[in-house]
Amino acid sequence: MPMIRGVFRWSASALAALCGAWLALAPAVCDGQAAEAKTIDLPAPRQSGGLPFMEVLSKPATAVDLGSGRLSMQHLSNLLWAGSGGGRARAETSSGGGTVLRTTDIYVLLKAGAFVYEPGSHTLKQIAAQDIRGLCGLTDPRWQAPVTLVYVVDLAKSARPGISEKELSAAMDAGVMTQNVSLYCASENLSAGERTVANPRALGRRLRLRPDQRIAAAQVIGYQQQ
Repeated sequence: MPMIRGVFRWSASALAALCGAWLALAPAVCDGQAAEAKTIDLPAPRQSGGLPFMEVLSKPATAVDLGSGRLSMQHLSNLLWAGSGGGRARAETSSGGGTVLRTTDIYVLLKAGAFVYEPGSHTLKQIAAQDIRGLCGLTDPRWQAPVTLVYVVDLAKSARPGISEKELSAAMDAGVMTQNVSLYCASENLSAGERTVANPRALGRRLRLRPDQRIAAAQVIGYQQQ
């Protein structure tokens, strides 16, 4: 079928250009080929100020201002600390007296790239150097929000016996974390809104997730729309 073969005939130069463009966008995943990960030290979280708790609960939700620019590093530090449970996360213990291991990680999508939050060191470890916020779905204009948080469940960390129990426990964990972030944002006149991830498989590949890691929720953060 010469006509069909002709449709898919590529020149060597065209193929080389296509492969080069793909490799420039694809994350390096082979040992020895990945660039050294950039680590950002976040400022210490401010543990005072903000509105009283009951006043925060009474505030109506507001839309994110998509043109307001990036959040300050202090705001980012505070909301990630709040999302991970703050000081309460360190104090949580099981009924048997052992430390409760959190099963949900927070990935941070910024214009400057994608990062995973390390609560122990209060740092951001770079996963991708490109702006991949659009992988959450371009049909929702909120992909342009300054910050997108992606909550990723790590089933390997769960001590629950079955897969359904692991997933339920992790979903509850992610729900508490998103609520903590929402409350902090309301207290600081920021806006937080949940959003869906249109293609979790594509986003998971760029975040280098393992098969036992699942995207549980996503949240956009920005200044309030006036």
